[in-house]
Amino acid sequence: MHTWTQILRFHPHIHSVVPAGGLALDLSRWVSTSKKFLLPIDSLREVFRGKLLHKIEQALRAKQIPADLARGLALLKRASMKTWKVYAKPPLDGPHRVVRYLSRYVHRIAISNSRILAYDGSEVIFRYKDRADRNQVKTLGLSGEKFSRRFLAHVLPDRFVRIRHYGLLAARRRKDLARCRELLEAPPAPRKPKDKNWVAAFERIFDRNPLLCPLCNKGIMESRQTLPPLKL
Repeated sequence: MHTWTQILRFHPHIHSVVPAGGLALDLSRWVSTSKKFLLPIDSLREVFRGKLLHKIEQALRAKQIPADLARGLALLKRASMKTWKVYAKPPLDGPHRVVRYLSRYVHRIAISNSRILAYDGSEVIFRYKDRADRNQVKTLGLSGEKFSRRFLAHVLPDRFVRIRHYGLLAARRRKDLARCRELLEAPPAPRKPKDKNWVAAFERIFDRNPLLCPLCNKGIMESRQTLPPLKL
């Protein structure tokens, strides 16, 4: 799930990676989708809209969402009459492209340090791509208070899971996923090695030591002291 735009406004939306097929009910064969499309867009957006609004309505009635019931139901009715946008991209070209695509979203925050251009003690200036203007790179200045408010709107609640796995990719379906690999004549999933710590895991994945000094590229940085959070 994604919640931000380039200028940090609250814009929740979902990115989904979907396999082009699935197991037959008797697990005897792999059923591929059409080579032209996965699902009809019109049907997809109507079903998605209906399912999501139904779940929100259930949460409202169960008081899991702290909102006035009458006002919430009125908003849902308005939302149900709108045409929802669903954007489906062509299949990614192989597993490496899938990993690159996911890496841009899995561990991102609302804004990276490289996009922040200046701060004079009162105003933060950062760059962004204007999607409505052919992805032109522009700059925006916000007061420190307004910038902080926009940024903190995208800090997830405690224990909120932003990335979820469904269907064949769910943890309880590992046997079925192995059956898919067998039917598709794909090699079995490699066993995940047990790393001693996060440094070893980082080195295995990225082939470099994360503690290597960025200036001399020789020395290894060590943690000497952990400062407690500043109490305001």
